[in-house]
Amino acid sequence: MGQTGAVGSIVRSLLPEYPVVEMVVDGLLTAEEGGEAMAAGMALSAEHGTWRTLADFTHMRRTAPGSDIVALAEAAANAGLPPEWQEAVVLPVEPNAAVWARLWEAAAVNRGLRVKCFHDRESALDWLVNGDSDPTVGG
Repeated sequence: MGQTGAVGSIVRSLLPEYPVVEMVVDGLLTAEEGGEAMAAGMALSAEHGTWRTLADFTHMRRTAPGSDIVALAEAAANAGLPPEWQEAVVLPVEPNAAVWARLWEAAAVNRGLRVKCFHDRESALDWLVNGDSDPTVGG
């Protein structure tokens, strides 16, 4: 399993079990750290030829201001991601952090990215691996 460290998170490949790159966040996450983790995930995705990302925010706590989240979504939309890129987000258990994750989902989807939130890891992985007929926001 390939692994890259980013500030505030772990980014790793789940190959060969799943064609997915995973970002796990535990604790607080700033916008800068989120950007670093995203860049590490994109690099690992390119290296392994998979554009499916699992963002496991289960244990994430309150994070960056909303304006930073929107800026991060804007940066992701302008990063030249291939059309097959998609991200499944496992919602944090901490309510304020879950609001942040839902804002990320909405901001990303509004910029044409395929991002969807889930309440559990298994559903998120299932969507990434098997897809569904409705790639719109929700979950």
